[in-house]
Amino acid sequence: MLEGKKVNLRIMEKEDVPLLVEWWNSLEYQDKYFPVPQKSKTQALQEFENPSPVQAAMEHREFMIEKKDGTRVGHIGCGKDILHDWIEIGYDVVPSERRKGYASEAIQIMVDYLFLSKDIPRILVHTDARNKAAIRAAEKVGFRKEGIIRKGGFTNGKFVDSCLLGILREEWKEPKILRNQ
Repeated sequence: MLEGKKVNLRIMEKEDVPLLVEWWNSLEYQDKYFPVPQKSKTQALQEFENPSPVQAAMEHREFMIEKKDGTRVGHIGCGKDILHDWIEIGYDVVPSERRKGYASEAIQIMVDYLFLSKDIPRILVHTDARNKAAIRAAEKVGFRKEGIIRKGGFTNGKFVDSCLLGILREEWKEPKILRNQ
């Protein structure tokens, strides 16, 4: 478990899959910035137990974001780009727990963990360009906007622009949360 001040990151277990599917299938959780996948629990469990060759090559990992009392409030995932030496992360927090600093702390923990454990030059975040909260959470940790990908996503029946943010190893310099662990 990766421990922070407000939240911990715990690698996702099989028992977490039904809750994650519930979140992913929720219009409220996905908000207006993400497509709603409408996966069944059976399908998600099969994918969890038997990752696709692409997921295996990406070394995809999913973590639950938990408050200190163990309440699951969101998730953060990471995966290696197959062609390049960088990792992309994605994250979300349940609507009732947003704007409490949980996402930015989870991002910081993940950045510390990845730069401490992986020989990578950069970490990326790719999000809907309208998602100011997700952009702000990444910027708090030191990510910088690198560009806009025009029509980089498809949500709610239309193409939307995406924002690409990145942090380089030399910008990170040292762990901010995991330093004493």
